[in-house]
Amino acid sequence: MISLKPNANATVNKLCYSDSVIAFYYSVCEDYANGYIQPFVTNMQTLITKVGIIMSNVATKKVNISYCYQSINFLCKTVLDKPELGKKFDQLGINSKGNKGKHSLENNKIDLNKAVQVFNELINSIVNKYNLPALKALLVVKKTKGNTNQNKQQQSYQSYYGELTKQTSQKNNYSSAPKISHKHAKDESTISDELDVSLFVKLEKGKGYYTKGIFNKKKMLNVVLMVDFPTCDYKFKSMTATFKCRGNTFVKKIPIVDKVYQTTDMEVDLDASLFSGNITVTVVGIYKIGVFKTKQIKTTISKTF
Repeated sequence: MISLKPNANATVNKLCYSDSVIAFYYSVCEDYANGYIQPFVTNMQTLITKVGIIMSNVATKKVNISYCYQSINFLCKTVLDKPELGKKFDQLGINSKGNKGKHSLENNKIDLNKAVQVFNELINSIVNKYNLPALKALLVVKKTKGNTNQNKQQQSYQSYYGELTKQTSQKNNYSSAPKISHKHAKDESTISDELDVSLFVKLEKGKGYYTKGIFNKKKMLNVVLMVDFPTCDYKFKSMTATFKCRGNTFVKKIPIVDKVYQTTDMEVDLDASLFSGNITVTVVGIYKIGVFKTKQIKTTISKTF
């Protein structure tokens, strides 16, 4: 559960009707109304991410949300404490299918009614638990551009289509230069590369400093490394974390689990005589982009213990 800032409902209302949110909401509604499965999946993927960002913005403790699966985890587990709802999203495969729709020529298949039902369950659950009726503005219905009544929404919708046309025109002059985004605080990082492969890493205090052993006592530092990364769209071959402190190095292999996205909270015990004070961690993932080709995604964070 999260704590909300004062006047959270008013903030939610403002954010829901901002162009960057309402545009995708109307796209999802129109795709749903017309049975446009391919754009529905990618637009729904974006809308779910936006809902996570909205809730993060009204929480007293802000969480960095930058991709769909991270948003699902945050909303279902942290905000609602309903992991079973997260499993429904996993079964639908909205995130993996959204990525596939953006990066391949394969046709997606999804039960539109079921997807809308699960999304609306998410919205209603948040509304009821936190008394945020303004969020109901994002409940998905079969709505098209021609049957909207609210001028504010209609203007945003039209603004979105104007911008979409502009973006489409720009894409015709496609540049192959990589577009890499990397947002991080010192102890956490979210990086996305030009293939939209994302890596989220955070270093937290676990048990902290403690003494290990009965006779041969040894001072240890226990930390928790959180790592989120996709394991479906591009198959990861390896993921490693390298801890460094004052010239000392400790390498930890992160196991790869075969599922759409992997969330790992890994406890690591470090020798406190070698690792104390400021510790940096570099996480490197290697994933396949072809039969004999691989690509690397990498980020570094630090924390003082």
